[in-house]
Amino acid sequence: MIQPKQRHILVTGGGSGLGAATARLLAGQGHRLTLLGRRAEALEEVAAPLRARGADVRGHACDIGDTAALDALYTGFGDTPPDGIVGSAAQLLIKPFMDTSLEEYDRVMDVNVRGLWYLCQQAFRTMSARGGGDIVLVSSLSGIRGLQIAPGKSVYAPSKHAVTGLTEALAFDGREFNIRVNAVAPGYMRTDMNARYGLYGGVQPEDVAPSVAYLLDRAQSGATTGTTLEVFCNG
Repeated sequence: MIQPKQRHILVTGGGSGLGAATARLLAGQGHRLTLLGRRAEALEEVAAPLRARGADVRGHACDIGDTAALDALYTGFGDTPPDGIVGSAAQLLIKPFMDTSLEEYDRVMDVNVRGLWYLCQQAFRTMSARGGGDIVLVSSLSGIRGLQIAPGKSVYAPSKHAVTGLTEALAFDGREFNIRVNAVAPGYMRTDMNARYGLYGGVQPEDVAPSVAYLLDRAQSGATTGTTLEVFCNG
């Protein structure tokens, strides 16, 4: 059965923002981590100090929108695939609707929805064979009832609504396999991604990471599944 500590947890978007903050918190709890992200150097910047303190943390450069790369990743896990997933990778786009191209639409959806969906399918296959697992996805306040404080999110907001819907759908599908699926929906955090668009949130990613860890930990969140935890940190 799944143990509350010493688990293998895959963190997407692990090189920055909420993914990196969550990785640091989980490593401190004694978990083995695989960090996924597009930039190997960013992953190593997060992983190296954690390894220096004795944590088992490895980075794997991979674009979550590349399904062939995800196949190779899971093949490489062999008989020790993750029993926990943090789906934190995201592509933000803020641009006037009429100026947004289909190529930009496809890129956001590939990362925020399609790649995440495929990763969850891979996780379901291995988790169901091993007795269960826990998945925490990262939506956004922009994916909850249209809550947003900036225009130009004609692609990003629908993508995060899709994450919220995926969470609810997979929670039902996962019940028979002892797989829990939950999500956090934060507002704007102080991240480099948000700063590129002039968005400066009210909290640091480290303030939101405990909510992710809480939903991963069955000793704390119990039978909770299908829940999206809203974190109102705009300001």
